[in-house]
Amino acid sequence: MPDSPVPIRYADDFVVLCHGEDQAHLVRTRLDEWLRPRGLHFNEAKTRVVHLHEGFGSWASQCAASGRSCSSNPARQPS
Repeated sequence: MPDSPVPIRYADDFVVLCHGEDQAHLVRTRLDEWLRPRGLHFNEAKTRVVHLHEGFGSWASQCAASGRSCSSNPARQPS
C-alpha cells in the first residue's frame, strides 16, 4: 500500500519509516499497545521520532536521506 508505514527490523531493534509525523506518532502508539500485553516496552531513552533528513542510527549503522535517496553505513567503532 502506497501510504503504509515501512517497518525495518535489525536484531532486537527496529525502525518504522512513515509518511509524516502524525503517522509516526500513531504507529508508535499502536506498537506500544501491542507490546505492553506481551511484557515489552519501548526504551524511552532510545525511542524518538525524527525526520529522515536528520538521520538516525544505532550501534550497528547510521541512516540518512539526501535528496531522493537514503544511505545506510556501518556505525564507526570507538577507537
